[in-house]
Amino acid sequence: MVERLTIDGASFETIPVDELKYNFALIENDLFKIKQKSFTDWNVADVYTSLQNNISKLHIIYSEDKYGGFLITQVISHELTGETILHVWATYSKSEYNYKKAGFLFLDQLAEKLNVDAIEFVTSRAGWSQIAPMYGFDLLTYTYRKDL
Repeated sequence: MVERLTIDGASFETIPVDELKYNFALIENDLFKIKQKSFTDWNVADVYTSLQNNISKLHIIYSEDKYGGFLITQVISHELTGETILHVWATYSKSEYNYKKAGFLFLDQLAEKLNVDAIEFVTSRAGWSQIAPMYGFDLLTYTYRKDL
C-alpha cells in the first residue's frame, strides 16, 4: 500500500516494492538526467536494484496527481557508532515545480518517523570550482548533514 504525505500542495508517495515496476519508468529518464549532470558513484541499475531489494525507498512527488519529481532515500547504520543516517541518493523535480521547502520538510518528517540521528546528501557544487583546480583539485562531491 502506498503511503502518502501532503506538504504545501506537494504529495509525497512512498512506493512499496511490489509497485516499483509500475513506477520506475516514471523516474528512469530523470535518473539518467541526474547522472549526466553530476559526479555520482551509482548508475540507474544500482538504484533499481537497491529499490527492488528494499534497501532504498522511492518517494514520488505529485502536484494534483501530476508527476513532479522524486526522492530516493536509504537508512544507513554506522557499524562502529550505531548512528543511523537517512541518506538521500537522488532528488529531482520538474522545472515548473519548486519543491525545495516541501522536500526538506518531508525529509524532516521521514527522519523523525524513522528515528534516525541525521540526514545526509552528497552533491557536486560550483562554489569552489574556480579556486580548487588552481591547486590541483578536482571537484567530486560535498556532503551536507543535519544532525537531529
